[in-house]
Amino acid sequence: MTQEYEKYTPQDLLVWQLLFDHQMRLLPSLASPAYLAGIEKVGFQRDRIPNFDEMNAQLAQITGWRVEVVEGLIPNKAFFELLENRRFPASTWLRKMDQLAYLEEPDMFHDVFGHVPLLSNQDFCNFLGGLSQVALRFIDSELAIELISRLYWYTVEFGLIEDADGLKIYGAGILSSQGESVYCLGDQPQRVRFDVAEIIITPYIKEKFQEKYFVIHAYRELMDALPELARLIAQQSEEGRLYDTILSRQDFEDNFENIPKSINESALVVANTKISKVPKGSIGTVVHVYENKDAYEVEFIVNDSSIVETVFSNQIEEKVAK
Repeated sequence: MTQEYEKYTPQDLLVWQLLFDHQMRLLPSLASPAYLAGIEKVGFQRDRIPNFDEMNAQLAQITGWRVEVVEGLIPNKAFFELLENRRFPASTWLRKMDQLAYLEEPDMFHDVFGHVPLLSNQDFCNFLGGLSQVALRFIDSELAIELISRLYWYTVEFGLIEDADGLKIYGAGILSSQGESVYCLGDQPQRVRFDVAEIIITPYIKEKFQEKYFVIHAYRELMDALPELARLIAQQSEEGRLYDTILSRQDFEDNFENIPKSINESALVVANTKISKVPKGSIGTVVHVYENKDAYEVEFIVNDSSIVETVFSNQIEEKVAK
């Protein structure tokens, strides 16, 4: 696929100009200096839609990366294979005038304005390449790709960095957003220290601004965290973290005679195979349901000790005990 630059219309240029002008009024005081330097290096201008061939020529001299044209969202394997080969996928279409404030599917402004400037930063590029290698190692595991996607989401898309320049934005999802670029540094959201173990148990939010942001102190930190990511994923695979369906308490009581009647929560989980220190057949009580309901915190009582596990919904077999 190619960009087909000649097909851009005057309205496309106006959309680019309006979005570019709005963000560039805000970002000089909010964005990471590495990102702002990248805008200069790749030659973004308000009065000209970026030309991929020209942009790639600049990136080739700086980090060896390039932008690869794709129609839109692509399968996980294809996405990570592109990153492994130092190619960042980007669409070429621009949103319409009535979509300036919000667009659900990423367009060229998000892909290019948000992502491309940091492709001029070698530490950041090393992280993208390293992350792709971890992902391809576990590409056949839905759970592993979900965990890797969470790290990508809370760094590449919605990451913050605090260094000598203060607290700044580097995530493309924020940098290309009119509202979130201001919101993320305000008083409302929670900001916590970058921690891979916490990130992979934190489901992300697509429908509204994030409630929590993870803060690095240097881009090198991202690459340094990848061995821990791989270890955590391998650990989850080795422990066989499988579960039966989440059942209502009434379903349990109707089907199992010896279930304690003191359980007050509305849902329970049964360990189907050994998970960490939880024996097979243990009954866990749901203590927290994440907002988008793709993960649950479950408390198992084993030998009078409480063990809290995070249970992902794609690990739960959809059946009701009979």
